[in-house]
Amino acid sequence: MDSLVVAGASGHARVIASAAQKSGKFSVLGYLDNNLPAGLLVDGLPILGGDDILTNLKKSIADLKVIVGIGDNALRQSVAAKISIKDFATVVHPNAVVADDVQIGDGSFVAASATINVGVRIGCHVIVNTSSSIDHDCDIADFSSISPGAILTGGVSLRRGAMIGAGAVISPNLEVGQHAVVGAGTVVIRSLPQDTCWVGVPARQIAKSPKQ
Repeated sequence: MDSLVVAGASGHARVIASAAQKSGKFSVLGYLDNNLPAGLLVDGLPILGGDDILTNLKKSIADLKVIVGIGDNALRQSVAAKISIKDFATVVHPNAVVADDVQIGDGSFVAASATINVGVRIGCHVIVNTSSSIDHDCDIADFSSISPGAILTGGVSLRRGAMIGAGAVISPNLEVGQHAVVGAGTVVIRSLPQDTCWVGVPARQIAKSPKQ
């Protein structure tokens, strides 16, 4: 059983910590947060300090791993780049349904009741959130996120940093470009270019996405 610290202490970080505990694969030591006082308890787990303590923790805990518990894609990427140790954990909730051949990269998180079917490749630091569905042969790039209840049908590709909102549906064999944002409840019926934001049924572009 590996020791785990969660970088961040927001709601998303707490969900990850809970899933890690339920998985039986990690001993969760607590959270890292630069803005909260060390020793503060969050859901019974302590704030251990800021991310600057990781190097010293690693010296004393050989099996130490870390996962970035931040929902925002760009901020998660920024924090991951600053972390002094690179032993990133992959956390999968035990109630998730994951096909045997699915590949999941370091630092990624799969939440409760998510379904990931055969032939799927998931990169590093990806969020597959509660009750979302990824069907066969999808390709999910690093630092992207799939919100609760979203559905990716077969053969969908998400490029780096793409964000799929809650309850959105992506039709088969489409690509969602790098850093593109798909709003909650949106139905996507054609491929979407990078750095754009889409809402509605069917999806229509409303803006450029925020700079990543």
